Order: sequence, then structure tokens, then C-alpha cells
Amino acid sequence: MPIMCERARALPLAGSNFLKENLKYDFAVYSLVGLTLTMISSWNHLLSYRSRFEAKSGVHRAVDAIEGLAFAASCHNIVPDATAFEEYHMHVMVSFVIMSRAVQALRRLELILMSPEEPSHTSSARLAALDNLVRLALEMACLSVAYAMRTIAGVMAVLTGTFLVGFGSFLVQIIFGLFSRRWVVPVHVEFTVTRLGEMVMLMLGEGMLSLVISETYVDYSYTRCEEKCTQSKLKSGTSFASGFLLLSALMYIYYRSNPFARHHHAVRRKAIRGLWWNYVHYLLCVGLIAVGVSIKAIHPYAGKPVNPKYVALLVGGCTFSLPAMAFQQVLHPGFKAFFSAPILRSRRLSLFVAKLLLSFCNLLLPFMLPADTQGWAYLLDAALISMACAVILAFEKSMTCEQALWAFADGKPLEKAHYVPKQFAEPSESNGAETSSASGTTISSGDAAGSEDAVQKMVCLQG
Repeated sequence: MPIMCERARALPLAGSNFLKENLKYDFAVYSLVGLTLTMISSWNHLLSYRSRFEAKSGVHRAVDAIEGLAFAASCHNIVPDATAFEEYHMHVMVSFVIMSRAVQALRRLELILMSPEEPSHTSSARLAALDNLVRLALEMACLSVAYAMRTIAGVMAVLTGTFLVGFGSFLVQIIFGLFSRRWVVPVHVEFTVTRLGEMVMLMLGEGMLSLVISETYVDYSYTRCEEKCTQSKLKSGTSFASGFLLLSALMYIYYRSNPFARHHHAVRRKAIRGLWWNYVHYLLCVGLIAVGVSIKAIHPYAGKPVNPKYVALLVGGCTFSLPAMAFQQVLHPGFKAFFSAPILRSRRLSLFVAKLLLSFCNLLLPFMLPADTQGWAYLLDAALISMACAVILAFEKSMTCEQALWAFADGKPLEKAHYVPKQFAEPSESNGAETSSASGTTISSGDAAGSEDAVQKMVCLQG
């Protein structure tokens, strides 16, 4: 859906410009969190609706356009000038956010009032729509408090609090066992996974675009490009390459940590884990936008000392993003399967712990490097840490580790799991001979009838 892609692209573009221009103020961090959580919530409301229902009439497509216009208008009012934003645009932005929520509330109201043509399905849709309608009404009530605020910090606190209210209602349902299948409408798994993947790609893409269009300082004060000029060019090139490698490593880690095969995804395997996987994207988007803005801010200072706030933004963005993607990786097979699968357990857990510890090493950069460290060094260190995490993840996702993990997660005995590595398969006690597939798996004679299915499973897993 182009409208969803454009909405996902508008947030990092508007938010990054505002954040970069106002990093010297205390409200910059609040703005990063508040704006990101609010806009991603608006985008997620549309995703939750479109992953379940299809717009076939012209009226529904017109509603999509109205909602997209409201979202675009809210992002358009996030201007870089803090004074102008506070005086003229701040409350206008809140108004368009409320308008977007109101359109989503009308969508849910339509589901509640629709005719019961298929009672077994519409009853579940009504209950889910009623639950979402209550949440949207609560969010709009919380957002209305922003009109009483006269400062940017106050409005951002209201936006963050609004998200926490919605997230708190989700936690209450989980803690008190109020989550019921009667309130759930099945989602289109491939659609949901693809759209969230596109959103992450657009976040990374805006960071890459910021790196390409940003300028850096090169000393051309000499007639000939002597030692000082050469050093400036080398530092500028190192800074650019480091920023590129950092974003590329984050992209690899995200798409390698999250399988796109339907059977292996948390959204398909268990509803609660799928919801947690979705909510982790809020934290991940905050981190990715912070990384993109910090690269845009640090790269011009490739050969000069950097403002400590720029460094803190880079460190915080990487520290948010890497553990968030590690948590998503565990959600797919489930905590019990990931930490209890006996085959290659020590290897898998050792690599996972090493990756987590390495990701938190970003927090040490401001303390390990002197205050006059130049920008290229910070970007290079952050890139090396992220690339090391990507290498560890590649070992975690090796074929033998993955096969052993998913054999346990699917609850299949080792001798009957078609995709268990041959070296770990127990000898067959049956009288029939065993057939070996090209991928190294063993299929007993009792499973000969399902050998074609076994090959298909292996091809699907390897793909």
C-alpha cells in the first residue's frame, strides 16, 4: 500500500530535521521519543486495520486518503525552528493527530454496526473493534490534554503519556488474563511482516539519505593537497564509510533476526508473542531514528571534536536498536525453546550473550574515548561494534543451529524431525533402511511416504 509507505517515510524525514536542529535543548530527547511513539502509533492503527480487512469500495479508499492527509499534515507541522513550532505549529500538529485517531475510531464503529451476515466471524470482529474503539477514545482524551500545554516539553510529555496509556491497557489484559480468542481477528501474516519490514527499511533509508546529502569539512587552505588536506579527506572518507557500514549492519541484523517464513514467525506461532514483536518496533524505531540523526550530525565533524550530545544520541540509538532486535529474535521460537533446546544449547546461548554484551559496549564509548575525539572515530567504533554483532548473528543463524532450534520448537522428536542435522539424528530402530536427502537429513523408511514433504520443508527452511 503506497499510503502506508509514504506515512512511514514522513516521520523520520520531519522528525530528524527537528531533532538535529534542536539537539542543544533539553527537550530534544523528549521530542524524539514523543513524536516517534505518536506517529508510529498512528501508522500502527492503520496497519492493524488493513491486515484484517480490505478496502473494496470507493468510500473506504477516500477514508484512506483522508487519514493519510491528516498524518501528512501532522508531520508537515513538525518544523525545525523550535520557536515557530512552539508558537504556531505545535497544537496544529496535535489537532491532526487527533483527527487521524478519529478516522480510525470511525472505522471501528463501522465494524460494530455492520450487519451480521456471518455471525461466527462478525461477533469476533465486533468485540475486537469495540476494544480498539475504547482505546482510541482513551487516546484522544489523553491527546486533548496537550492543548493545555504551552511548552514543547509539556506537549511531548503528553504524547509519550498517551502511548503509555495504550501500552498499559495491553499489559493489563495480559497480566489479568483478559486476552481472549473471542477478541481476536486473524491477521494476514505476510502483509503485517512485510509492512513492518518496509517501515524499518524506510527508517534506515532516511539515515542513509542524510549521510549522502550531508557535508563534511575538508581543509583546502593549502595550494597543494599536502599532509593536512590528505588527513581531512581520509577522515571524511572514513566517516562516510563507517556511517554506511553501521546502517548496513543494522539492516542485516534486523532482516536476519526476523524470519519471513510464515511458519517460523512470532505473529503466526502465538498471538501474545506476535503482539510483543509488534510493540518492540516502537523502541526499535526510536533507536533507528536516533542513529540516523546522529550520523547526520556527526559526519560534518569528521575531522573536528564533536558535541557530546551528538555522541550521546549515537550511543543511545545503537544501544536501543541492537538489544531490541535481539529480543525479537527470541520471540519467534519462544523463550522456552530458545533457551532450552538441548542441541547446541551452549553454543547458541554463548553467542547470544556475547552479542548482547557487545551491543551494550556502545555505552562505554563516551568514557573510553577522550573529549576531543573527532567524529570519524565515534562512527568507526559504532560501526565496528554493529558489524561484530552482525558476524555473531551469522554464526547464530547457521544451518545446524537453526535446524536444531526449530526441531525443538516444533516439538518433534529428533528421529522424526525431517530437518534435524544428520550428525545429531539418533539411529533409527526400525528394520527399514534410511534414505539420505541431498541436504544431509535422514528419512526413515516409515516416513518414506512423506519424503516429498520432507524435501519441501528443507527447501522452505533453506530459502
